Amino acid sequence: MWEKALEAPRIPSIFKANRPKEFNYKPYYYNAEKEERELRNKRIRSELDRENEGGVEFRSRLRERWEQSNHARKKANSSNLRLIVIFILLLGIAYFILR
Repeated sequence: MWEKALEAPRIPSIFKANRPKEFNYKPYYYNAEKEERELRNKRIRSELDRENEGGVEFRSRLRERWEQSNHARKKANSSNLRLIVIFILLLGIAYFILR
């Protein structure tokens, strides 16, 4: 901020002098495993700190398992679809070559 005020005045010129761009870039790194681990630790601590409240722990575990199985199912479906598309493309190429 004060660097601009302390610079010597510039002589007007027809040509623009290229200066490096200044910016404050702070990289942001997202670690999904770390976030899941922290959520599990938080849940476990809360379970240890309080008494069993009926089904809260069961629901949280059920939700976690549901998300894991849903993710695995989506991954398997996308893999199968990719294999089918590749197989159809190979059949089409073979048809045009052997025709």
